[in-house]
Amino acid sequence: MKHRTKKVISYIVTLLVIAAATLWVCSKFVHLGDVEFTDNAQVKQQIVPVNSRVQGYIKEIRFNEYEPVKKGDTLMIIDDADMRLRVAQARADYQNAQAGFRVWHTLTKVPKCLQSVPSEAPSVSRRNAITIGAKY
Repeated sequence: MKHRTKKVISYIVTLLVIAAATLWVCSKFVHLGDVEFTDNAQVKQQIVPVNSRVQGYIKEIRFNEYEPVKKGDTLMIIDDADMRLRVAQARADYQNAQAGFRVWHTLTKVPKCLQSVPSEAPSVSRRNAITIGAKY
C-alpha cells in the first residue's frame, strides 16, 4: 500500500473512534424528548416497612409492588413448617418431662409398711446396744 492510502485509512479509523465516543457520551448525558432522567430519584409515595412477629420463610406474597393496601389485608403467608416442628419438639419435651416426673415419683414413693411406724416401738439405746454386742 502506498503511504497516502495508509494515511487515509488511519484518518477514517480515528474519525470512527471519535464518532463512537461522541455518541456514547451523548447517550449517557444528553436526553432528548419527554424522558426524565436523574441520578437522584425519590419516590413520592408513602412506603411503610412491614415487620413480622414470627420468623420464617415467605411461602406466598399476596400483593403487588406499589399497590395500596388496607389495614387487615393479608400481605404474605409465612411457611409454618419451622413452627410446626418447634411445637412438636415442645410437646415431646413436655411428655418427656411428665414421664421423668412419674418415674421420679414412683422411685421416691415410701412403701406403705414404712409409712406408719407405731410410736411405741421399742428403741434400742446405746447402752443396750453395747450390752447386746457384748453377749456375743
